[in-house]
Amino acid sequence: MFVGVLTVNAQLEVTPSYGYYWGGRVNFYEGEFRMHDGQDFGLTVGAPTIKGNTIEFSWSYNNSTAEFIPYTSFNNNYDHSSGGFTTNYFLIGRVFSSLRLEAKLSHLQA
Repeated sequence: MFVGVLTVNAQLEVTPSYGYYWGGRVNFYEGEFRMHDGQDFGLTVGAPTIKGNTIEFSWSYNNSTAEFIPYTSFNNNYDHSSGGFTTNYFLIGRVFSSLRLEAKLSHLQA
């Protein structure tokens, strides 16, 4: 299905990415959930379509740790727990290119 949308002279654009993911915390009624910082890497693949637009698929991956800390003032049976925490982000989208807008703006660049 994806190949049928590409032009005859299609070229794939592949862009790797690497970065750092800042964790955070969420307060629940029973306790606090913490996500720790970690490395983040991913890949974006884009291909031009027939009308000059680009279809892109992006993937981002983070492998870190997380923990749940129950509140001591809350009478419960929750235990302090921690473990691995993996996050995968997937995005499929289109980069829009308006040829009419480019034609209108091209005389301003001269």
